[in-house]
Amino acid sequence: MRCPYPLDMAELENPGEPEDDRINRRRVLIGIAAGGAAAWAAPAIVGVDKAFGQAAGTPPPSSSSTTGTTGTTQPPQPCNLQTTSGGEGVTTTVHELGATSGTFDFTYDAFSIPDQFDISYEGNVVFTTGGPVSGSATVPVTYGPGSATSVTVVVTGPSGTAWEYIVGCPT
Repeated sequence: MRCPYPLDMAELENPGEPEDDRINRRRVLIGIAAGGAAAWAAPAIVGVDKAFGQAAGTPPPSSSSTTGTTGTTQPPQPCNLQTTSGGEGVTTTVHELGATSGTFDFTYDAFSIPDQFDISYEGNVVFTTGGPVSGSATVPVTYGPGSATSVTVVVTGPSGTAWEYIVGCPT
């Protein structure tokens, strides 16, 4: 199912906003416009009133993103969208799954510098690498049942790190 909201990327440009934020917003919107699983939840995920109209409102608590004191904030992401390195420190990203329970594939690549990956659902850890790891893997992650439709991924990495991961859509 394709996104029912018209997307005009020019309306999303904010010259005062960091380029990385604009790129991440474009990635989210392009994935949604292409009919990603979170397409109908797009206004809640992205919270872009200008693109989706005033009815979009603000993101619900289950779709907010936060950060640690030495990391970066990633905007909320739909499932099946690659998330790339936030760099040194702690990077926290919320992923909207569209369901209150299920199993999704978590694919990560920490490359050669070890990073730690933790996933929580409603404040409970549902997956952890248990410490820094290097290399790549794909693991099934089961969450719920509960009331939230999102999970939070926290990546902790040292100086010089690079990593990427994908939270797949649940089955």
